[in-house]
Amino acid sequence: MSNVLNVIVFALIALIVGSVLRFAYPNDMEWKADERTLRELALRYNSTGEYPSTGLASAAGIPNPPLSVVVFGLIARVTDTPRGMTQGVALLNVVALILFFLLFLAVFAGKERVIALWGFSIFCLSPLAILFARKLWAQDLLPFFIAIMMWAWTLRHKTAGGFLFGVLLALPGQVHMSGFFFCFVFLFWTLMRDRDERALHWKTSTAFILGGIVGALPMLPWLRVLLENFGHSARDYDELFKFRFFDNWLRLAASMRLDYSLGPHFWRDFLLYPSKFFPLTSLLQVFLGLALLRGLVDEWRSFRRKRNEGLKLKFVFYRLCLSYGVLLLFMGVRCQTHYLIVLFPWPFVYLAYVLRKRPRLMPLVCFANLALSLLFLFYIHERGGAPEGDYGVTYGQQGLPPN
Repeated sequence: MSNVLNVIVFALIALIVGSVLRFAYPNDMEWKADERTLRELALRYNSTGEYPSTGLASAAGIPNPPLSVVVFGLIARVTDTPRGMTQGVALLNVVALILFFLLFLAVFAGKERVIALWGFSIFCLSPLAILFARKLWAQDLLPFFIAIMMWAWTLRHKTAGGFLFGVLLALPGQVHMSGFFFCFVFLFWTLMRDRDERALHWKTSTAFILGGIVGALPMLPWLRVLLENFGHSARDYDELFKFRFFDNWLRLAASMRLDYSLGPHFWRDFLLYPSKFFPLTSLLQVFLGLALLRGLVDEWRSFRRKRNEGLKLKFVFYRLCLSYGVLLLFMGVRCQTHYLIVLFPWPFVYLAYVLRKRPRLMPLVCFANLALSLLFLFYIHERGGAPEGDYGVTYGQQGLPPN
């Protein structure tokens, strides 16, 4: 019991520290074409009052649904400056952290609760999770929507809860299209589980369907645009042989995907940061990579011995999250790193899961993530961003754009 309490306290501290880091150096936010366009769309929505039919264009060749524009419009009614709106995104991500923390306490028990909370701590402190909580970007709203949707899922066996679950299940995809894929597999496995447990009955099922219809109503204008552009989406069936989803999953879990943001700066400068005589970032990356490898070896041995450990977590990883990746592959969707934001915090919980037999590594992995996050933030602050990478030049270095 004392061990569980210690992990809960550690997770709370990680939650506080991770929340602070999501607000640190606010002028160092990314400020590129997507961020500018989203702000302009949000301000236009506020000025006209007309519900938009689309959001930002996607890499798949079709526009995203418009709910992200509406959410940013609501944020802009409180603060319409670029920095203020980005801080609004960070605030929603902090709320998501709190909701996930409470969800893990409510859903998991015993050893699984300990594993989930260690993974939650890694999630709070991971530089990738912090990076994706500090952008004026549709995808960065997903953790908040997924968190409240999962809370509604816990209430689905009640009539009002079933209706609420139906409404909220329809929303993540309207924020970003990756939400449609995730919610589809989430609903599929929920129905399979409830059928096995004989938990379905007509009242909650009817309430859920009605809730889904209500939640889907705002995307009717987008569906018309989608039908008009049907067949114009870009598909890459070579993805079936590239296993990009699995690469991103594992590298995100071990916080080894900062090259996504830094581009050539990662290999040229960041791995030698803070100095070539003391490349702490390289040492941290090697440690996290070896920890992941050690955990994967242990997991393979558990599979071979057919041990039934952590059944709820296995369900999440090997059915829910894996189904999402497989669905993307067979739909010919090029699995960008940011398409896994909808799965947060599960990649980080997965790392804790495969390391469950090595509890002494857990706090070391958390501290390594914290150190790497601090180094990343310091690096960006000192150099004004990563001009040749996806991060670009920071907002503060560009000066204030016109409102």
